[in-house]
Amino acid sequence: MKPPGKIGARRCAPPPDLEELGTILRHEINNPLTGILGNAELVLAGSDGLSADVRRRVETIVGLAVRLRDVVRNLEQVVNERTGQPPRP
Repeated sequence: MKPPGKIGARRCAPPPDLEELGTILRHEINNPLTGILGNAELVLAGSDGLSADVRRRVETIVGLAVRLRDVVRNLEQVVNERTGQPPRP
């Protein structure tokens, strides 16, 4: 497991402004979330040997990751609207 990145260092720093919050959302939350979602989907794609219980658990991971991704996208949209930044593709 990798050591905590910038997020740990920010705990003692003053709160971020909105533009920095957008960067935090994209890099510190969205990037790891993409890895979690992608790996869980790969497990499901080769799920022939998984028990029904394990398959349900991985499906739960996918569902929760999608919910988090949507929350991050909504927060990014609010940040972009308030800072005048163009939306990401």
